[in-house]
Amino acid sequence: MKILGSSISASAITILLILVPLPSNASIACSSPHDQCPVGSLCGDGRCSNPFVKGCLHTMAARKGGHGDGTTIFKPRVCNSDDHADGGSSDNCVKKAEFPYKEVRISPANWDSSVMQGFVYQILLSEVFRVPTTIEMGDGKRQQEGSFYDTESRHAYPRQSYPLEQLIEADRVDGDCSLSDKPCGLLFPEATWEKAEQISILDKNMNILPPESNGVIGEIGFFIPAHTAKKNVEFLSFYGLS
Repeated sequence: MKILGSSISASAITILLILVPLPSNASIACSSPHDQCPVGSLCGDGRCSNPFVKGCLHTMAARKGGHGDGTTIFKPRVCNSDDHADGGSSDNCVKKAEFPYKEVRISPANWDSSVMQGFVYQILLSEVFRVPTTIEMGDGKRQQEGSFYDTESRHAYPRQSYPLEQLIEADRVDGDCSLSDKPCGLLFPEATWEKAEQISILDKNMNILPPESNGVIGEIGFFIPAHTAKKNVEFLSFYGLS
C-alpha cells in the first residue's frame, strides 16, 4: 500500500468554538458586473464570484503586475474532481496535472484554524506542487463547498471534529479516495496531542505517517457581544456563568 499522509498535531491546548452548522457566504454583494467586485471577480445573482478560482498565487501575482504581459511566474491551478460539482466547470484551471500523482483529499476538522490550514495545503499542492487537491467535508459527497476555489466563496465547516475514520478509509482504498463513496481523507491538518496519540497507534498498523508538531498554540476562551455585556455585566467573568 502507499503512504497516505501525515496528521499534524497542534499544542495540548485546543481551541473551543461555538460553530453555526450552516455555511456562510464570504462573497461581496454587488449590483453590476463592475460594481465593488475585486479583480478577477464577476457579479452574478447579486454576489461577486470567487476571484481566486484560477489560483491564489496566480491571481495575486497578476494583481501586482506580473511580467507586464499578463503572465506571471505562477500558472493557473491544477483542476480537481470537485470542480464540476454544483454546476461548476474546469474552465479556470489546468485540466491535466503535470505531476503524475493521485488526487490528495484533505480532511480538516470543524474549527477555523484547521479549515485555514486545509486551505494553505490545498493552495500549495494545487498551485506549487501541481497535484489535484480537494477538501473532504465529512459526508462523502463531492461538492465545491468547503474548497478554497469554491466559485460561490462559501465558508463552511466540515461535519467532523476528528476524522480519524477517514484516514482509515483512505488506507483501505490504498490511498485513492476516488474508489470510495464514504468520507475519505489523506491529510488531517490539526489535532490536539491527545488525539495525536490515537493517530500514533494507527500508524503502527497502517500506512499513516506519525503526527508532528506544527507550532500552533491554541487558546481557550469565550466571547460575547458588547450589547450583551452591557445588559448582563455578570457575563464578563466566567464565574458569572456558574
